[in-house]
Amino acid sequence: MFVIGDAHIKSNKEYIDFIHVVNTLAALDKVVLLGDILDFTKIEVTKLDWKVKDFVHPNLVYVYGNHDIVAPELGIPCYEFYEEGGLRFEHGHRFEARLNSNFFIQPEEYNNLFRTLCWSKANANKLTHTLWQLKTLITRKVHSNIKYDIINEMYRYGNMICAHTHAELFNKATNTLLVDSYVDKKLIYYVEPEKFKRRGTYDTLSHTGTLKQLRDSAYQLRHNKS
Repeated sequence: MFVIGDAHIKSNKEYIDFIHVVNTLAALDKVVLLGDILDFTKIEVTKLDWKVKDFVHPNLVYVYGNHDIVAPELGIPCYEFYEEGGLRFEHGHRFEARLNSNFFIQPEEYNNLFRTLCWSKANANKLTHTLWQLKTLITRKVHSNIKYDIINEMYRYGNMICAHTHAELFNKATNTLLVDSYVDKKLIYYVEPEKFKRRGTYDTLSHTGTLKQLRDSAYQLRHNKS
C-alpha cells in the first residue's frame, strides 16, 4: 500500500494536483492518507474546492489529522486511525496533546482547539487564531524539545506508522515508522503490512515529475515487491 502524510493542501491548484496523484496510485494499490491532507487552518473550508466524491474509492483510506480534523463533519469519509495486518496507521497528533498536558493545553482541549481553529478560519475569526498561535508559541518555548519528545512518545507503541512530525524516522525496536511530509518533499511511502511487521521494510518514491512517471515508478516499485 502507498502512504502519504502531511500534504497540507491550502489552494485549489494543490488540491487538483494531489487528487490526480491519489487517483494514479489508487489504480495500482491501496492508498492511506495519513492526516493533515487538507489544511483548514490555512484556507477557509468554503474557499477550497474539495469534493466528497474525490475521497470515495475502494482503494482509498483517509485518516484525519489535527489540521483536517473537521473532515468528518464535512462528510468526507475518514477515520481517527486505520489498522491492517496488525499494523496501526494514525496521524500522531494525540501524542503532542498528551505531552502538552503538562503546560497549557490539556489533551481533551487539543482536538477542540484545532476544530475551533479550522472553523474560525472559515468565520475569519482572527482573535481565535492569534490566541492559538500565542498559546502554541508559549508551550513550545517552555517545552523546547517537544518534537523529540513527541517522537519518543510515539516510539513507545509498536507496529505503528505515523506522520505529524515532518520527519522520517524508524525505530527498529518497536517497529514504528514516522513518515516525512508530502508538502515538503513530495514523498510517498510503500509498505506491505505483514512484511513491515516481520522485517521493518518499506520503500519511498518522490513525485517530482509527470503523472506518467509517477505511475511507472509506482508500478515498478510494487511489481518488484510482489
